[in-house]
Amino acid sequence: SEYDMMLMEYAGEVIPALSRAVSGETFAPYFAGFLTPLLNKMKPNCTIAEKSFAVGVIAESIQGLGRACSPFVARLLPLLMKASRDRDTEVRSNAIFGLGVLAEHGGEVVHEHYPRLLSLLSNLLSQETCTRATDNVCGAVARMVMANPGGVPVGQVLPVLIRSLPLNEDVEEYQTVFRCLSFIHERDPQQVLQLMGDIVRASGTLLGNSDVPEDARDTMVTLLRNLYSRCPDKFQSAKRSLPPEAQALLEAAVSSS
Repeated sequence: SEYDMMLMEYAGEVIPALSRAVSGETFAPYFAGFLTPLLNKMKPNCTIAEKSFAVGVIAESIQGLGRACSPFVARLLPLLMKASRDRDTEVRSNAIFGLGVLAEHGGEVVHEHYPRLLSLLSNLLSQETCTRATDNVCGAVARMVMANPGGVPVGQVLPVLIRSLPLNEDVEEYQTVFRCLSFIHERDPQQVLQLMGDIVRASGTLLGNSDVPEDARDTMVTLLRNLYSRCPDKFQSAKRSLPPEAQALLEAAVSSS
């Protein structure tokens, strides 16, 4: 009914807002109470709108819970993995985002599931036709790397992540991807330096893209400066393969203070 739809819409705004307004520990018992009604909206006989609503609210709530989401991992992980293969693109996209933030905040409880998660995300990336969902796969993989780098074959994952740039729809994930690249660069510079050409070429395109959020741009520029200071010759060589406009943007990025 119209009343049910209105109630759902308000709940979709209030629950994530509450998760952001209080600490994860404070929000956790409330989330536990909301969870059963939300999961009831994910049943096979539910409408696409209901499923998308439920998965979206759960994903945003996980982000608000932070580390306090760990007790919910066993219940949420299989449901989100199943929803990531739903027929509807929005349900899939929300579920993939949810898997990423669950891996980011779930702690060691999630680590044992990394092989299954990586296999799922790899399959989704190769088969997915929805560009927003592929952007969310990139964000999810980046979050997994930062949460547990030892559980991810970074040497295999990193080139795929960089080749997925530019993102298509979910531009908020730029910040996640570039934070991940910076994180790897700090831990193991060689992994990033050997892909400098790809990173410089992707960044040259993105610096001229007004859709890239400011915080992501700042993270990208900081990474570029670090790469330039470590290997200026390699950086300049990669830059020269780009159109003049992109070269100028890169030059301005690494020389500005």
